[in-house]
Amino acid sequence: MTQFPISQTQGIEPATHKAILFKANRYWFALPMVAVLKVVNFPQELRTVLNEVGFVSLGDRAISLLDLEQSLDSTNRRHAKQGRFLIIVQLSAQQLCAIPVDTPPTLGEIDLANVRQLQVRATTPPLNLTSHIAPMRSEDSFLEVFLLDLDKLAQLLH
Repeated sequence: MTQFPISQTQGIEPATHKAILFKANRYWFALPMVAVLKVVNFPQELRTVLNEVGFVSLGDRAISLLDLEQSLDSTNRRHAKQGRFLIIVQLSAQQLCAIPVDTPPTLGEIDLANVRQLQVRATTPPLNLTSHIAPMRSEDSFLEVFLLDLDKLAQLLH
C-alpha cells in the first residue's frame, strides 16, 4: 500500500505530500491522503456495538476497528467516549480499518525535506506505529506529527 515517499530527495517526486492529520490522545498523526478512503460520522448507536465486537459494518463490509486512543493509553477505557468520526483507511489491497477520532481530521501538507527517521525502535505506542516524524506549523506553534506506517497498523489487527 502507499506509504509516505520518505526516500525522495530530488527529481520528479513532489517536495510535499498530502496527508490526513488527526489527534489521538495527546499525539498528532498523519496518514497518506491516498490511503484514506473516506471519513464518516460515527452514530452513537454503533459506538456501543463497536466496543463489544471490535469492528463496524459500513455498507456490505465489516471493517476492523483500530482504536489508537485505547492503544496509546491502556488505562483509558473509552466506553463512553468512542470517537464521533471514523477514518476509513486502506491498509492493503485486501484490508481496511476504521480509526475512531473525536474531531474531524484535517488535510495538510507534509514537507518531505523536514521528515526525520526516529532512531528508537520501540514496542510501545506511538513509536511502534511509525518510524518517521515531521514538524508542522500550526497557527502559532509547531507540532510534531507521527507519520503512521500502514504495514505496522495492519500488524496491530492480526
